Amino acid sequence: MHSSNPPSGRAWILALSFLFLVVVLSQTVSADAWQNIKDKMSTIVCGFKKIFATVATGVAAFTMVIAGIQWVSSEADPGARKKAKTTMIHAMLGLIIISIANDIVNLILKSPCP
Repeated sequence: MHSSNPPSGRAWILALSFLFLVVVLSQTVSADAWQNIKDKMSTIVCGFKKIFATVATGVAAFTMVIAGIQWVSSEADPGARKKAKTTMIHAMLGLIIISIANDIVNLILKSPCP
């Protein structure tokens, strides 16, 4: 069995230095600068959210179309029909999750993305 080694002295010094830097910067940076940083981070998160939601919605819609075609074309094969139905249900669940994720991100950012 392989055991992991504890962090080296350099790793601890680096981590503590980073923590010290964050504490010092948080005390010296003005409230306006922090608000500016938060606004920029919100813009970045909103951009990623829009890209993800657009791509995921497109994939879910495409999956539903393909599953619908499979459902219609599976005339006498109950296995294929069940597979198409399951695929369509999973795509619908994906759309619901995308919608909920959108609301969660807006809640965390405390403002809706434009």
